[in-house]
Amino acid sequence: MVCYPAVDWSPDGSKIAYGVVDVEAAVFIIDSETGQYINSMPSSGTITSLAWNPLSNKLARGTLAISNIEILDLTTDYSIQLSGYDGIVRSLVWSKDGSYLIGGSTEGTIRIWDIRNVF
Repeated sequence: MVCYPAVDWSPDGSKIAYGVVDVEAAVFIIDSETGQYINSMPSSGTITSLAWNPLSNKLARGTLAISNIEILDLTTDYSIQLSGYDGIVRSLVWSKDGSYLIGGSTEGTIRIWDIRNVF
């Protein structure tokens, strides 16, 4: 059975990102109107949360395998890790201007990340 534990629309509504757990875990990007495959990125574990940056082509994800957040730049395929959690990151949300990312984890920690100078 295939499981889709996390999903999010791109800010312009043209794409959908979703996490898949089947034989392997991955994040897929598809066209929201046609459902056509655009891109995919393997994941080190089950995706628990996804959040698309409202002003860029960056996608944040949390997984069961590691207690951190990974931010993927879908234009360059570059990614960074934000660590500091002892539990699983279950929720992610960007500020409206895309400068900050909030992550909440199962150990009861909420962290606010300033990512303006990260990429």
